[in-house]
Amino acid sequence: FASPDALLTPSNVARAALDADVRVEPAWKCALLYGQPCAIFHVVPAVYYLAARFADNFELGVLHALNGGGQNQVRAMLTGALIGAHVGIDGIPPRFLRGLKRADHYVALAKRLAVHLVRDVR
Repeated sequence: FASPDALLTPSNVARAALDADVRVEPAWKCALLYGQPCAIFHVVPAVYYLAARFADNFELGVLHALNGGGQNQVRAMLTGALIGAHVGIDGIPPRFLRGLKRADHYVALAKRLAVHLVRDVR
């Protein structure tokens, strides 16, 4: 059944990630807590947990998402997307981009998009 309270889950998970009294160690074990399958109700809480906990560290967030095992591709992709949006292209380690086909093209696209987003926000 659909519940409006479900909309509170992302903010509750993010608050838990930042609360010193609520700790999952190591952080990749949040996949065990929230579930390893790729169903959205398992993936999203783990993604929000990792994105909040590692908001300024793209590498740690993505690596913890991968190390959680199970269906880790979706978890890592979404965690990287959220943290990447926060830290920007300069916050992504260059070695993560080096092996990417057409990396220069995608970096240029990201920078153009960022210029438009910043302009539109002002």
